[in-house]
Formats: sequence, C-alpha cells, structure tokens
Amino acid sequence: MNKKWSEELKKIRVLLKNEKNFFEGKKKLLEFRYELFCEWEKFFDIQRDFLFEMPYPNSKGYDSKNIAYSIYHVFRIEDIVSNTLISDNEEIILLSNYEFPIMTTGNELVGMEIKNALITMNIEKLHKYIKKVYDTTNDMIEKLEYSDLKKKISSENREKLINEKSVNEKNLWLIDYWCDKGVLGLINMPLTRHWIMHLEASKRIENGLKKVKKR
Repeated sequence: MNKKWSEELKKIRVLLKNEKNFFEGKKKLLEFRYELFCEWEKFFDIQRDFLFEMPYPNSKGYDSKNIAYSIYHVFRIEDIVSNTLISDNEEIILLSNYEFPIMTTGNELVGMEIKNALITMNIEKLHKYIKKVYDTTNDMIEKLEYSDLKKKISSENREKLINEKSVNEKNLWLIDYWCDKGVLGLINMPLTRHWIMHLEASKRIENGLKKVKKR
C-alpha cells in the first residue's frame, strides 16, 4: 500500500478513536478523502476504452479488474454502507435514473465477466454518480458525533439491504462483514482503505495500458 496514504490513514484512525481529538480526526478524514477523490477523477480524463481494458486478467490482486469496475465497485459499496447501513437513507443509485448495466456491488463478477458486464457503462453518468455518493458520505461524516462511532448496524437495515438485492446472493457474506464492523469499522474500511486498495490497482492498470500503447 502507498506508504504516505497508509501512514495518513493510521493517523486518522488514532484521532477518531479519541473523543478529545474526534473532530480533528473528522477534518483530517475529509481532507484525506478529498485527496483520494481527486485521484479517482483523473481517470475520467483518459481514453474511454482504457477504462474497460484488463491488462492483468490473471493477477491475483485487484489489478485483475479494470478501471471502470474499480470506480463503480468502490462507490457502489460506499453508497450501500453510507446510506443504507449508517444513515438509514435510500441509496443514491435508487434515487436517480442511472441505468447502469449492473446494480449490485459487482463482487460476483470474475474474469472477462467484468469487462462484458460493464462495457456499456455510461461514463458520464458514472462520474455524476460517484460525485453524488462522495458528497453524501461527506455530509454524513460531518454530522457524526463521537457517540455515533459505537453504534451497531441495526437488524432492520441489514434486512433492508438483503431485500434490495444490492449484494448478489453469491456474496451475502459481505453484508455480515459490514454489519459486524459498526460505524467506526465501516469508516476505516469501505470509506477509506477500500478506496486506497482499488485506487492503487487502477493506477497499476493504467500504467500497464500505457506500456502496451507505446509498443
């Protein structure tokens, strides 16, 4: 993992856990998310076809995907976690007419299924979607109080998520994984670390595609 980002995330976690430093931690978290979001937005400036190419399909890491998948996947999970599980609101994807080729998190897709499933993705709509999810999550973070971090995910919200089928039935373990974390745990993983993991993979994919193009 990027050493600078990893160290920054560790500092934020320490601040958030301490009630005295909680609000400083929130400020740092929002600044950190802004820095990472700017990196995500850079991908929308590259050639559209590049977003769907898979230069490392046999890799065992996240770079076995493509950039379009990583962008969608990261923010689809954030939409679920921030809105259904933490805020008890409707997911952004359900409020607007995005008409994406898939509506789940995409965890069920493997190999070339990823490219085939997303090849018709409207990139402009995807960009609008991730901006809305990002802004909505930031609003949620700004409103958080220290006492909220200890809250557990309600059984009602868990059932709501299952009923909405945002997660494919093959990956229902994800719901238990999220619900066991609580609010602080969800901030630590889907809303920060998950970004970093897929962002770094997407950069490796982009670099791989640039090397191929130069040949």
